[in-house]
Amino acid sequence: MKKIINLILVLMIFALTACSNTNGDYYLIKDYSTIGIIQNYDKNDENDRLKEKMLKKQLPKMKSDVAFADIEILGEESGKTYVLAFYRGYNCYGEKVKCVFSNEELAEFNDIEDDDYNSIDGHNLYLEINNFLPEKIIEEHNNSKNFDWYVYSVGEKDKELKKEAEEYFLQRK
Repeated sequence: MKKIINLILVLMIFALTACSNTNGDYYLIKDYSTIGIIQNYDKNDENDRLKEKMLKKQLPKMKSDVAFADIEILGEESGKTYVLAFYRGYNCYGEKVKCVFSNEELAEFNDIEDDDYNSIDGHNLYLEINNFLPEKIIEEHNNSKNFDWYVYSVGEKDKELKKEAEEYFLQRK
């Protein structure tokens, strides 16, 4: 009987812990009309800190319920860090999760601790991708196939961010 009571108590503790953690593994940025979300955020992780900085700059432009960001660090050259960032804003209509905002951005950080950075996005990104990135980084990403690499990266990030959004909305129900 004592074992059964102990088992019930342990199960109740797990249930209460699960119910009290409504945000799960999500870090929320709430200072904007759209909530920014970074899954499994770690303040000691360089990628997560960069995601947060870049997402905070994008959030005022977004009109969605939640927004996700992901980045790919392309490399370092002459003391600068270059990244490709992906942003997606989603709304949930019943069972359907719909992307209502998307953007990609190439960014150049003088120091990843700085909140400010140089960047290009939108139409300029397509036109200037080879002029913005240092030649060394372009060569590392297949040189003449740079645009193909970029298109592939966007497609992969679309899938990943949609999956994160679906998981987030599912958890919130």
